Amino acid sequence: MAGPLFIVLDSDRDGSLTRDEMKASFDKWFTQADIGNSGRITMEQLVGVLNAAMPSAAPSPGSGGWNPQTGKEVLKQSDVDAMMAVLPDTAPAKPLRPRKVLVLCRAQGFVHSSIPLAARMVEALGIKTGAWTTVITYDAADINANNFK
Repeated sequence: MAGPLFIVLDSDRDGSLTRDEMKASFDKWFTQADIGNSGRITMEQLVGVLNAAMPSAAPSPGSGGWNPQTGKEVLKQSDVDAMMAVLPDTAPAKPLRPRKVLVLCRAQGFVHSSIPLAARMVEALGIKTGAWTTVITYDAADINANNFK
């Protein structure tokens, strides 16, 4: 995780980090995670922000991650970078209360590589705009009354 973290923190891409670069990134991540502007964030909120900030930190070297449904590589870094570049930085309206979005990525038969990219886009859009936090699952059993609480 240290390598991807360094790359994300090195905002001027000069191969070294300054205290200001680190502070700016952590301040930005905290602000993105603090959806309710409470001055506090949960582990879930922080994990969502860091996962969106460091998509290449996923378990598969050289890609953005693995699809647990198929056991195959998904999410090429270039696709994630292109997706992140076009997301808006702010929401058109501020939610009255924090929202959560559950994304089910389960597919029958052929699993297209766009499925995990779309899930990552929903997660990143929520983080960038502060409009919601996202839970991504490949297990349809996660769609239940307990999880909707």
